[in-house]
Amino acid sequence: KSTLDCILAPQFGLPIILPRHGFDVMTTITGEKRASIDFAHVYYAANNFKISNSNFYNENHDIFGRSNVIAYTPQMLFIYKNSICLLKYNYAAIFSSNLQILLLLISILLIFRSEWKYASISWLVIINLLFLSPIALSWYERGQFDLYIAISFIWLLNGIQKDSKVSFIFSAFFACFKLTSLPALSIVLSIYFLFKGHKHAYINTLIFALAFIFTFLPFLHHIIPFFTNLQ
Repeated sequence: KSTLDCILAPQFGLPIILPRHGFDVMTTITGEKRASIDFAHVYYAANNFKISNSNFYNENHDIFGRSNVIAYTPQMLFIYKNSICLLKYNYAAIFSSNLQILLLLISILLIFRSEWKYASISWLVIINLLFLSPIALSWYERGQFDLYIAISFIWLLNGIQKDSKVSFIFSAFFACFKLTSLPALSIVLSIYFLFKGHKHAYINTLIFALAFIFTFLPFLHHIIPFFTNLQ
């Protein structure tokens, strides 16, 4: 219902479906105050993002005046600005959520490409969790980005299990979309680094770290303001 509300209500004046987030619901032409409220945090920040603006992370870009986009890296905002956020708000919000689901399913397919039964079971479990549980429906309604963390984790675990350097690179790339993934990823990598005890573990950990740092290189003058405002 919230998905239909996000798309149709602004154009056709359908009854408002109250979201669960506690902000005042207001009818607007773009519908950003109806559903996918967390996506609004990124949508407007991405549209205002400029590589040359080193003061970006000291400014507030949220329409509700919430705290700055501290969890979202300049890499993510740059990618969203030049792709998903070119769409109108309603469609961009739904496309973002569906893209995360699609990337997760594709990642599972690639990881279990030689074991189709495990891939199929994983797909069924994920689809059920996403659409048959209140928590997942809330994620969809709010337009959140947590599946990027899940994608990063499964690539990391695949890299550890199969000693795949490409998997570590993929994991680092998706980790840069939301830095709240780093604490847990760091714990897993630390255990892997300390207890695996061979040069492959050291090399793979270094590859992850370098790949993650490499994604920041085009945004060097954003690094200090970004981490300074990180809470």
